[in-house]
Amino acid sequence: MAISIPTNEESDVMWRNALYYNSADTILPLHYLIRVVFRTDPPLLMSENVITIHIIFGTQHINFHLSNSWIIRSMDLTQLCSKKAYGFNSTNYEKENVVMLDFYEVLLPGVYLLRMDLINNNFTTNSSEISFIKEGEDMWLMATDIQTKKQQIFPYWNNPELRISFDISINHHRQHTVLSNMPIQVSKPEPNNMTSTYFHTTPLISMDSVALVVTSYHRINNVTNNKTVSMLYRPQLKSQMEFSLHIIENITRYLQNNSICEKTYVLFEKKVDHVAILDLKDQVKQKLGFVFYR
Repeated sequence: MAISIPTNEESDVMWRNALYYNSADTILPLHYLIRVVFRTDPPLLMSENVITIHIIFGTQHINFHLSNSWIIRSMDLTQLCSKKAYGFNSTNYEKENVVMLDFYEVLLPGVYLLRMDLINNNFTTNSSEISFIKEGEDMWLMATDIQTKKQQIFPYWNNPELRISFDISINHHRQHTVLSNMPIQVSKPEPNNMTSTYFHTTPLISMDSVALVVTSYHRINNVTNNKTVSMLYRPQLKSQMEFSLHIIENITRYLQNNSICEKTYVLFEKKVDHVAILDLKDQVKQKLGFVFYR
């Protein structure tokens, strides 16, 4: 894999030609397998991705969006059936957060696996595009498009109509609480006080719906009508959170029993996590498995 950075004049011509050609009619992402590795000492954030894509028409270009805060450690493309690997040049267009892969030969129609390992060493700084907050012993890491699409932790196609399934896992310190859109499937202990938490596969959802949270806060759960409702809290606020959780359960039960209520994620998902975010644009924002508050 070769990486090049074109001149401004070359960039304008090459980027526009290739980007418009690489439309949703040519390449369709089908499934993401994402493993996030999170460390606080020393700070480290990695994203290991295996993306299943369907190439509908023959092409020599694959383009996707990737935040400039991520460094590509490795990347390869193989055809799913033949296992054939394809060589390419990689060009980063930092102004547009676009990576263009220019292949040496035509990619014939079929299903391919795009593997990509990313690393972000600056996520704890103010210049980072990932939401990381640390106040004393309290810590939050949030990756969601609620504030900006640049917070995505994986390569993405800027097409809101796409619906894709996701398998997400997070490798984290065993004392941290981790959340994603789906309930936890299994947690496996790892060396050095680490844990790998695997979530159930999502249904077909938009890329904008994907969210994950890693925090040092505690979690309180309750099950009502076969639905798990959770809240995160500082240890000293446990009594207040128990009361708040009781109120949320009653409201959720009322909405579920109201036959004229609009069907939403909150009503019909098996788990709902209620999370408050500093500087959230909206008072309340709802996603699959989450309700975010300002």
